[in-house]
Amino acid sequence: MSRGLCIVAALLLAACGAKTPEERLDGIATRYVALAMDLDRVRPGEIDAWFGPDALDTRGEPTDSTFEAIRLAARELGASFSELATARAEGLRDRIRGLEAIAAYLEDPTRLNFAEQTQTLYDVPWIEADAESTRAALAAIEEALPGRGSARARVAGLRRRLLIPAEKRQAVFEAALEECRERTLARWDLPDGEAIDLEWTRDVMAAWHSYVGDGRSTLRVNPLAIATVDQAVDVACHEAWPGHHVQFVLFEAAAGDAGLALEDRLVLLRTPASALREAAAMVAARLAFTDAERLAFERDALFPMAGLDPADAERYAAVRPQLRYLATTVPSIIRDHEDGQLSDAEAINRLQGEALIASPRALFAF
Repeated sequence: MSRGLCIVAALLLAACGAKTPEERLDGIATRYVALAMDLDRVRPGEIDAWFGPDALDTRGEPTDSTFEAIRLAARELGASFSELATARAEGLRDRIRGLEAIAAYLEDPTRLNFAEQTQTLYDVPWIEADAESTRAALAAIEEALPGRGSARARVAGLRRRLLIPAEKRQAVFEAALEECRERTLARWDLPDGEAIDLEWTRDVMAAWHSYVGDGRSTLRVNPLAIATVDQAVDVACHEAWPGHHVQFVLFEAAAGDAGLALEDRLVLLRTPASALREAAAMVAARLAFTDAERLAFERDALFPMAGLDPADAERYAAVRPQLRYLATTVPSIIRDHEDGQLSDAEAINRLQGEALIASPRALFAF
């Protein structure tokens, strides 16, 4: 029997003797964590972070479990304490149901279409972008960028002028990262010693944040993904300060205060909470900067550093709100492609023409 199974077995025996509802929930939470660890052993990466006891961390150990076995065990576990009606019990049931749904999806991804995935795994209702507002955004871009051609052509021309020379991308990104950190620390209190280890690599599609623990993260960045100043600021804020790094730093700090139940110390990748974290990270740049502050920083610091015309910073800032709105059309296009209603070519054309996505193939791959 593996070390992990021995630990879980001992904890389960202890749980059998529990006499209070809270002690019983502690035992159920231990079983939930064991199932989640098993899920990560079958499919590494399904656990985003773990702030619980090292003794329960069995990731990396060999397993002969399957998604089906995990799904069935989660279903049985969720039904085992239906008579308990406390707030903790209901929250724990929600987590177990979520784990069951993840295992079922991974067992057979075809059982859910794209919209059903967002609802079942992330509890996000489907909302279509408004066609009239989309047309208005495209018209506003054409007005803000006078010239020939469609909004797509005008934005593409501007983006070409915004490309950072390859040899300057690292310096530009690191300057953006430092500015995001300073602005975050000016607004929020973070634990001493928190930091990010930055790694430049072509081994990731774009940028990938991994929380190591003790206030530290690793951020792996592909320099090809930091093609423009706008991307440098967005990625720095999204992945680091005040985005994912800060989220996990504060989460770990809360766990260290001993105020979190065992089940709250486990962070799964595919959950409603992960959707909220991602949504918060997507607006992280707007938490760090007002529109005027961001324009000033890009125009006066990053554009000169990149050797770009600062006037283009103002041109891009003028259309940034419209581009943000057009991004809301992306999920519907991805849904139609993933569900087989659009070919690759049709989806790419729509992503370029309706959402003004510069690299649709990279978006598909991601």
